Amino acid sequence: KREHISKDKPHIRIIGLSEQIIIHRPVEFEVFIDNPFDDPSHLLNVEVLTEDNSPVVSIDHQHTPYKCSFIPVTLGRHIISIDYAGIVPKNNPFYCQATQEKDIQLNGPAVNNQCLELNKPTHFYFKLEDCLSKNST
Repeated sequence: KREHISKDKPHIRIIGLSEQIIIHRPVEFEVFIDNPFDDPSHLLNVEVLTEDNSPVVSIDHQHTPYKCSFIPVTLGRHIISIDYAGIVPKNNPFYCQATQEKDIQLNGPAVNNQCLELNKPTHFYFKLEDCLSKNST
């Protein structure tokens, strides 16, 4: 089935929100609201949830698209929930994994809780981004 989006109903798009974020570095993304309500009491709401303490989210309500930012202060999964007048964007909530700047990220079927066949080779992906100093080659 195709989802029918009413032309009168606001449509929310998120640009720039990465699945991988780095602790203590600002995370910035934009929220576009196509066909917003005329009533100014309808506001954009952005929440970041973590296991420990949730960071404060800054939203620039003066300009559209809305510029949102937060600084992750704990390692692990961050859940970002976005809504505008009770309307949520596609794929809401969004999941981000906060790592330390020099962490190596291991990804692949064995790490992602997928079933592996016995005596069959598997694969892993190593992401070494930002692990080398800028002066090394």
